[in-house]
Amino acid sequence: MGNAVVKVDLQLDNLDGTVPNDLAPILYVAITRVRRFEDLRVACIPDDVWKGIGKKGADTRRRKAEERMVKAAREYAVENGFQDEFEDEMSYRPDYRGNEAEWEAIKAMTEAPARKKPDLVDVGDTSGVMMQFRREDGTVVTQAMCTSPVRSERHIGIDQGVKNFAVTCVDRRVDENDVVTDVVVAARNYNNLNLDPRFDAQELMESLTDNTDLLNWMQIDQREGLLLPPVERVITLVEYMDRRNRIRTG
Repeated sequence: MGNAVVKVDLQLDNLDGTVPNDLAPILYVAITRVRRFEDLRVACIPDDVWKGIGKKGADTRRRKAEERMVKAAREYAVENGFQDEFEDEMSYRPDYRGNEAEWEAIKAMTEAPARKKPDLVDVGDTSGVMMQFRREDGTVVTQAMCTSPVRSERHIGIDQGVKNFAVTCVDRRVDENDVVTDVVVAARNYNNLNLDPRFDAQELMESLTDNTDLLNWMQIDQREGLLLPPVERVITLVEYMDRRNRIRTG
């Protein structure tokens, strides 16, 4: 992401001093998403927390699992004629040249780097782009891809537990000056959707339809009028744990 600024705030200055168990992976992902130091903003990390990064039991288990994966990949490469590709992959070393000079330039800065505006490319008419989805029963569904530019868009996130379903709606709007604003317009926890403990995707959608305001927030069911401000496009993200999973988490 050469044209982006990544901000990481782990809220380690909170009163209870709780440190995320996955602190090391969070920082790793953030660091590897930018090409320059100045594009990475990390909120304060206390010294005692910093010294403990990567030293927890989970970190040790993860490193051992990675070693087993490398060993298995090497064996697979040898058996299937990909040894040269494997050795080439394993020989990669990151290029740290210029890091010290970049760090000195950052310390000399008097203003924070400004948010970059991406370069826009005209890709023509994309309204005819179609996507195909294969259902569990093998049938294929073809659906148009939403690629047309809009000025207002709603993102609905549904986080699933065993009995609790948290639904949050965030509206993104772009004004005439191309200023983007994100506003939470609805958030509700539904704690009983009358689902069987081994429900499937179809049962989940039927229950969400019957027991929540989801379809109205999606602007599909408008019998009672729109409960939220109208938008040009709605995107819904549903976390669905397959009924075949042996372990279910809340």
